[in-house]
Amino acid sequence: MRRNRWSLTAAVIVIIAAVNYWRCGVSHPSATGLSTRVLTAGEPLWLNGKGLRLKSKIFRSTRLTDHPVLVVVLHGDLLEAAPARSYHYLFAEKAAQKIDNVIVAGLVRPGYTDEDGDRSGGTLGMRTGDNYTPEVVDAVADGVRELRAKFHPLAVVMAGDRK
Repeated sequence: MRRNRWSLTAAVIVIIAAVNYWRCGVSHPSATGLSTRVLTAGEPLWLNGKGLRLKSKIFRSTRLTDHPVLVVVLHGDLLEAAPARSYHYLFAEKAAQKIDNVIVAGLVRPGYTDEDGDRSGGTLGMRTGDNYTPEVVDAVADGVRELRAKFHPLAVVMAGDRK
């Protein structure tokens, strides 16, 4: 019963986050023609994933319990120019502002660079989906495990972009 309740809670969080994403005007940069650099104020946190250094930014709700829900936000293949690189951070920031009891981590996938010029380790590939290798997936999974060990969440929710 308890596990089902938390699964339902996690699903509701994802739905709320998605609704707030669109309601707050956060959309994929290719849809907005984003041409200026928008810096987010999260707390930088470097993670280790299969020997790769992975950049993340942490955003926290104002109201937190000892065991918040951890939401990990992954960007898509980022075919856009540098100013549009960190829309997943903006989503993470907005979600933490709108949802109680969450810690939201925007994670930079291996080989990519964020708005601050920080680059996660690994090979970028051609940004056409060719970098979804077992090594990259394992590195991201290790990063999520490290976040879990640090924040002791009640549940973990993954959110990502299809592009």
